[in-house]
Amino acid sequence: MRALLALTLAALALPGCGFLFTTIADATRGPPAPFTVGALVSGQTGGGGTHRAISCGAASGSPQREHAFVAPTAGIYTFGSSTTDYDGVLAIYDSAGNELGCNDDYQGTRSSQVTVTLTEGQSVIAVQGGYAGGSGSYQLSVTATSVSSTTGSMTLADGTVVPVTPSAPPQDLATNSTVMGDTSGLTGIADVGCPPMGPMQEWRFTAPADGSFLFQVDSTYDAYLGVIDALGTAMACNDDFESTAHARVTVDLARGDVVRVIVGGLSYQSGSYSLTALTIGSGGPITLGQPMLFSPGTTDSEPNVCGAPAGSVDRTFTFTPRAEAFYAFTADVTGLLVIGDGRRTAACIPLSPDRRAGFVLKAGHRYSLVLELGYADGFAHTFSVDRVDPAAPDWQVPPQTIPIVAFTTPAAAP
Repeated sequence: MRALLALTLAALALPGCGFLFTTIADATRGPPAPFTVGALVSGQTGGGGTHRAISCGAASGSPQREHAFVAPTAGIYTFGSSTTDYDGVLAIYDSAGNELGCNDDYQGTRSSQVTVTLTEGQSVIAVQGGYAGGSGSYQLSVTATSVSSTTGSMTLADGTVVPVTPSAPPQDLATNSTVMGDTSGLTGIADVGCPPMGPMQEWRFTAPADGSFLFQVDSTYDAYLGVIDALGTAMACNDDFESTAHARVTVDLARGDVVRVIVGGLSYQSGSYSLTALTIGSGGPITLGQPMLFSPGTTDSEPNVCGAPAGSVDRTFTFTPRAEAFYAFTADVTGLLVIGDGRRTAACIPLSPDRRAGFVLKAGHRYSLVLELGYADGFAHTFSVDRVDPAAPDWQVPPQTIPIVAFTTPAAAP
């Protein structure tokens, strides 16, 4: 101690000693004060050093105090701080110095709150700073949501419900099937960027053949769905499809491709859900009265006729009517329908605002039905052909959205 004091006094006697003095002070400030779940820690940032480049609240230059925390179990931890005499800012850092989260004004107040997912034994540093250099007194606490090892579950084909633990390998997901799951109490997955960090459950899907595949989550909460390839790259990601209770993505895969299907939630939400995987069409023969679920794809396969823009992505279907009649063509996507009879273009019909068109077809002719979609939107769509009476009331009523359950039965699978 005497030697350190002598070194300090000597430094003060040197020109430009300020930087050296600051360095010595930082090196001798000691480790951050520890705190635990449920404890309320009081402190004062006045006189504290500026040790972290806090990313929010213009707090990177503010006086700061640090507290160390070690997660007793794997789980979701919420750090909160409150101030009365200044506007506080709170940030959480891992042991490598990476900022895990930062918050200035929680719900419009001077309080701050940061939620992170930690593994058992993981060490983090809670850093209390102030908005725009402010300083003062604060109180800091942390609460935990522990992870249950058995709250996740899946339903086998025979109806048996089995637990899925966070440490278990991903369960297999087969095409043209629906499984049940629950993310309640589960942790996030470290290397996953979509869904965002929060409770997650992972499934493994292997493409049985070249084709397009749809994955949809129907949930009791605001679910998030992501599909990740073998290299860890997100192929598709979706939060809300038509409502917060659904998430849907489509991907094109080659036979044998293995992807990770991750079910998560928005803002750390969790709950029970069903996950459906379907092989969907990319064109080909279509049956009267049987809607086809198809992927728009990304290629321009047919000539851009009838005013379709250059490079317009398209899908080609074929249909052979048994009787000469008026037929309705319905799609849940806007675009242009090009009807060909094998020799010429028979009709160019813009899909109307209710996304259907009508035309008279002759019996026995094999017609090509090209949907010029303009661009690839990444979603799956439906297309159907029905025989109708143009004067009938049902032709005057816009078609209803077809629920995905209509495509999950063997008879409805394309």
